[in-house]
Amino acid sequence: MKKLALYFSSFALILVSASCEKFLDVKPDGSLTTEEAIQNTDSLQKFLNGAYSSLGDFANGNMQTFNELLSDNLSRPNANLDYREIYTFNTLFFNGTIGGTYGNMYRAAMRANFVMENFDLAADLTEADRIRMEAEARFIRALAHFEVVRLFAQPWGYTSDNSHPGIIIRTSVEFDIAPRNTVREVYENLIIPDLIFARDNLPQSNGNYATSDAAKALLARVYFQQDRRADAATEVAPVIDAFPFDTSASGLDRFVFGDTSSVQSEFIFRVVSTSVNGTVDNRGGTFVGNYRSDNNPNPELRTSKLFLNQYSVNETDRRLPFFEVKNDGAPNEFVAITKFNRDFVSVPYLHTTSMKLMYAECIAGTDPALAIQHLDDIRRRAYGSGFVPTNPGLSPQEIRDAVEYERRIELFAEGERIQYIKLRGARGEQREVREAPWDCNGMILQFPISEQTDLFELNPTGGC
Repeated sequence: MKKLALYFSSFALILVSASCEKFLDVKPDGSLTTEEAIQNTDSLQKFLNGAYSSLGDFANGNMQTFNELLSDNLSRPNANLDYREIYTFNTLFFNGTIGGTYGNMYRAAMRANFVMENFDLAADLTEADRIRMEAEARFIRALAHFEVVRLFAQPWGYTSDNSHPGIIIRTSVEFDIAPRNTVREVYENLIIPDLIFARDNLPQSNGNYATSDAAKALLARVYFQQDRRADAATEVAPVIDAFPFDTSASGLDRFVFGDTSSVQSEFIFRVVSTSVNGTVDNRGGTFVGNYRSDNNPNPELRTSKLFLNQYSVNETDRRLPFFEVKNDGAPNEFVAITKFNRDFVSVPYLHTTSMKLMYAECIAGTDPALAIQHLDDIRRRAYGSGFVPTNPGLSPQEIRDAVEYERRIELFAEGERIQYIKLRGARGEQREVREAPWDCNGMILQFPISEQTDLFELNPTGGC
């Protein structure tokens, strides 16, 4: 029998298996057998909640920050040496910040696997609950693998058949030494099948947990990363209809303290902070800790006027207050990001704004009028009285370029910029990031040294 350790996380009581100690923290004292710990649906649900909690351990700004540091959005980090490795495209296998986040990403997948392996132990589990829990677990597992493969492997399209090294597919709590699966295998053998199952079996409404619309939105994002634009459009169109786009100025601020009714309408899937003994666990803590500038004269992450100047031309842009020039004209001048200058309850992962931008790009070649309509929804909210309708005569490529312009400032610091650059690079476009090629070795993170085995090959040493 497996021995399990019980401990509390910010979401719920979490159960972990001793056979997965590489990814899961095992505490031998007071351990229980699996059979003793899982006796009913309620206890199994708590362990599923633990998998959601692990999402909050890496989607709290850690994963997003790694992506931003690889992009052209940020300036050189202030003091964090682990961040500087990422920013200079030269990550090493002893980078503890990367290693910790990598472990959290796989921990979410392994906890999801644990739930699916132990359905038989919950004596009162109905077939409906079993299917729902499996769908939720597979959504979590797919999300974790998708984010790991995007950070630690070259993107889809890097090779003609996508046979380049990806990551290990983990579908069991048993830790087996294994080689890296190819990027094609990761997408086609796990991520996409898991999300299709989740899409077809999750409920339409599920509180703060994954829903069928969340699975559609994530599947659309996966297809988009593969440049399967028609498939992405098919999945995302009904989601956009189901989650109203907030056209007011307040809709620009997804990172707010509390959930206002207008902003909340756009949340397709989010990581939610919970109250533990009266204290709110701040799931957005990494965002706040890295960017906050109202009570910190030297925030770790900031941007520059080079970025800001291209958007400052239109003074009516309502997104400009999310940036503030500090020490203007002095040698230590920088541009602070103010959108995280307070604690907030929810971290939006999938939301209507990002879906509309993606949809507009997907249909630019097949329905340019509708693509421009979605683009203008974004622009109308952003520019207010300064809004000028987009020229209806734009070519599909010009529409996509216009979408990229809005996407960069709309989703600033949310971790999407570098993946978008890689997508367009893989299409055959000449794309660079701070004078570095989109596909150089340093554009992917190095695995922790603990992963290296006779079967598992680490990434090439960074540098661009």
